Amino acid sequence: MRAIADRSASGGVDWVEVPPGALSGQGLAPYDFNASANLVDWVESMDDAQSVHLTPYCGDFVIDVVEIKPNAVHTPSKPGDEFLLVINGVLRLFTDSTKIEQVFKPGDMLMIPAGWHDIYRMESEVGWFRDVAITPGDYFVPSAIPPPNDRSPYRLELPLAGGTHEVSKGRYVLEAENIEHGSSRTLTSSSDQVIQVLAGALILTAGDDSASFGPGSIVIIPRGFAGAAKTEPGYRALNARWLGAPPQKLAWV
Repeated sequence: MRAIADRSASGGVDWVEVPPGALSGQGLAPYDFNASANLVDWVESMDDAQSVHLTPYCGDFVIDVVEIKPNAVHTPSKPGDEFLLVINGVLRLFTDSTKIEQVFKPGDMLMIPAGWHDIYRMESEVGWFRDVAITPGDYFVPSAIPPPNDRSPYRLELPLAGGTHEVSKGRYVLEAENIEHGSSRTLTSSSDQVIQVLAGALILTAGDDSASFGPGSIVIIPRGFAGAAKTEPGYRALNARWLGAPPQKLAWV
């Protein structure tokens, strides 16, 4: 789904917000299992292989809100570094090479590295398992899948000290941003950025448009954006910023 809006007055691009309702499971549509069949080589229960999702943005990043009926699948090799935020249910990851199981619960943020081969087990006592995934734009391109390796997923522990802190870096960088006294700055983007507001508020302005985003909001600043950003005191966020040239994408992404 292409979600970048043209502004006729400036010819620029607007920010894109992940719909808050989607994060609560609203407005999700059936997922085509065949579209991602090359990503898994085993499904515990084909009868329960059901999921719904919403993809509000496809660019340097693919942003996907997904609900999955409790099940388990095996991935022979993770196509790209994947950031996950667990919203509902429990995610159990069993790494083939180490035979170690990791457990992630609602509110947990984690990074699954490219090349990881594993079993995903998704559980939920109320409703279906739900998460938000941020992946490279070429995540569904078969030729982009790397050979499996021995890297393991890891939980993201975000620093609380003031300033900007790098927490992960690969084809894109994840940074924790903590601004005690608020700030105002010009914002131009030469590559896609994804901002997850954790505390305080972020106010974006572009042309005659302005919007405020509070805790829990996820907003994308697309490549080519030009505007301004203001943060209120006590602002905290996790930012993903693409590095380098745009990735190759399939025609349907």
